[in-house]
Amino acid sequence: MTDDEIESLPAGKETDILVAERVMRWSRPDPAAESWTRDGNTAIWENSGFAMQYDPMPCLPRYSECIEEAWKVVQALRERGCEVSVWTSTPARAALISHPAQAASAWWGVEIRDGHPAIPRGFHSTLCYGPTVPLAICRAALKVEAKRAAPDVIR
Repeated sequence: MTDDEIESLPAGKETDILVAERVMRWSRPDPAAESWTRDGNTAIWENSGFAMQYDPMPCLPRYSECIEEAWKVVQALRERGCEVSVWTSTPARAALISHPAQAASAWWGVEIRDGHPAIPRGFHSTLCYGPTVPLAICRAALKVEAKRAAPDVIR
């Protein structure tokens, strides 16, 4: 996934699944099913209706929409040696250094400094903006994981 694709991700299911799998290390044993596992726990995308009454199961976190879940992403990155900064921004500032599609609604900025050994020359800084803190965190985390997967690619 390219930086442009990541920077244009909206909050919601697609982004939450990408964060769950690529950042939070949830795995999907059956690609056709909407259930994930991690550390012996199982979660599904949505738990509603009849099934919830008789077989309650935790739902996959809404990382891109819920600040409590987004902070879990920040904590996971910190445990992997990253420094994370979050700040308010303006559309004008974001337009100077961000993806143009984000600039109109970019009010929050996130910088992740990655000290992962696979990143050449020490720390690598990743900036990302979004209309909400959770979405900006998720976009930045996905960009960091993409760089970790291909550290020699300049993005």
